Amino acid sequence: MNAQVALADIQARTGGVPADHPEWQYLNLLRDILENGARRDDRTGTGTLGVFGRQMRFDLSKGFPV
Repeated sequence: MNAQVALADIQARTGGVPADHPEWQYLNLLRDILENGARRDDRTGTGTLGVFGRQMRFDLSKGFPV
């Protein structure tokens, strides 16, 4: 599946989620990895995409994000 199609599908299914919802941090990180990630080899031969030094912050007083 192509990254653009996957992101469009995610956006269509989460249209009702408020823009400040913690899930958007996660979805935006996924978008960044898919669009800008460096391809890396791994021991299985499958390969991975990765970005360096990204952080997410959550207000834990509102519950633990899963």
